Amino acid sequence: MDKSGGTSIGSIDLDALKDALKALLKDVVREALKEQRTPDKPFTRPELIAHLGFSKTTFDRIESRGEGPRKTRLSSRRICYLPGDVKAWQEARREKGAA
Repeated sequence: MDKSGGTSIGSIDLDALKDALKALLKDVVREALKEQRTPDKPFTRPELIAHLGFSKTTFDRIESRGEGPRKTRLSSRRICYLPGDVKAWQEARREKGAA
């Protein structure tokens, strides 16, 4: 422990390194999830949030207003989002251009 309460080795701040590695791992996992999807596989909530590139907070806000994509209940405890429903939701949100 250094005098400021953080852990460091020489001039390396281990807490900052840990935070940077967490952020990097999150990005790597997000990209891996995008690459592993098959077109007809339902999205779990975390997969959908990563797919859309939203933060959890933003997605929560959209859903709380009833403006999110349609959900499908697979069982009493399992909800998913079908790719067709997600695509329809995205198309409905598309702004009309001056074509």
